[in-house]
Amino acid sequence: MEKNNLSISEKIYHISNLQQEYISERFKKLHLNSQQSRCINFIHEHPGAIQKDIAKYIGKSDATVTNILKPLEKKELIIRETKKDNERQKNLYLTESGNKLAVEIGEIFEGMITLIEKDFSKNELKALSSFLDRIEKSF
Repeated sequence: MEKNNLSISEKIYHISNLQQEYISERFKKLHLNSQQSRCINFIHEHPGAIQKDIAKYIGKSDATVTNILKPLEKKELIIRETKKDNERQKNLYLTESGNKLAVEIGEIFEGMITLIEKDFSKNELKALSSFLDRIEKSF
């Protein structure tokens, strides 16, 4: 089937796959997967976040997030600090190495955004965003 004959749903799926390939190729060079990169990015933007916040952000269970964060902790990219008033709650922070990596991750995301938006006017981007919001609300 030609790309021009694809349904809107198929086009969105195809674009999503292309986006994932773009991201994955670049994250591999950083020795990270997409979920690890998203966690680092989230902690960078929300220092002191708790694991439950990350789970909600990436749409995964707390147990899955634990498995995503353990290698980041072993690589000394993140640290967990226990709150004095609640020993069960651990806040997450990036180490110096983690912060440097977060900058590189941000550059990858910015590159993708530039690639996607470069051929559209501001009005077209606004309209496209509105259309995508409507599709999202359908679910």
